[in-house]
Amino acid sequence: MPPSSLAAPPEGRLAENVAHFVHALRRAGVKVGSSQLHTALEAVRVAGFTERGDFYWVLRSTLVTRPEHFDTFHQVFRL
Repeated sequence: MPPSSLAAPPEGRLAENVAHFVHALRRAGVKVGSSQLHTALEAVRVAGFTERGDFYWVLRSTLVTRPEHFDTFHQVFRL
């Protein structure tokens, strides 16, 4: 059986940077599970992005499940 594309890490330091971002969200009070991190990395890999805004929406749609955390996500993303 060929290896799953889910097992392939994103290129460069992207996975590490997204993991650091998730850690910052958690410190800010947003509950983000490891499965959400995995989903975010896969979404970034599949969707790709050429602009910061695209990256923002891919991460927000996969990492934030509660509307009351949208502002916190926005603030952490701006850092």
